[in-house]
Amino acid sequence: DELENAVDNIPKYSSNRAMSKTRIDLIREISQFEMSTSYLLSTHGVQMSVNNGTSGTIRALMRPEPFAQVLHALLWNSLYWMEGTARKMIRIKIDRTDRDTCHVIFQDNGPGISDDVVDDIFEPGFTTKGGNRGMGLTVARSLLRREGGDISLMRDRRRARWTSFEITLKNKKPKIF
Repeated sequence: DELENAVDNIPKYSSNRAMSKTRIDLIREISQFEMSTSYLLSTHGVQMSVNNGTSGTIRALMRPEPFAQVLHALLWNSLYWMEGTARKMIRIKIDRTDRDTCHVIFQDNGPGISDDVVDDIFEPGFTTKGGNRGMGLTVARSLLRREGGDISLMRDRRRARWTSFEITLKNKKPKIF
């Protein structure tokens, strides 16, 4: 499929830096993201909170540019879908489940994602917004997978008013036997 091929090739051209992964400081990267988007957030009336679920530095094996692109894709979706929300909020939680894996939870309090489209949201070209859209989450997943990570939609019926995405990142290079 031509569209899937194009999506797979986007990360190759998304940065002019070397393709080698580094261990980024997630708290620092998210702090920079928060600062760089503060004007955008304020003009849209969005309050953002960042919660570090553990003490100390949390590192992930990933280049900073693709990580920032993923956060921006999630932000733009949030801004679109929270448009009619009275008190717009985005929450980001950073945590480490073990020595090898880190998680970033990105949540907004927009209307949520309906059950009938959940299986399609990462498909190239899929959109419920209309127009020529439907690449943000596809590109985000592609970028993360190229870096050894992933993204998924979290389904929690108790928090029905929050849309939550979980970004999973590795902290170490896998051992080759």
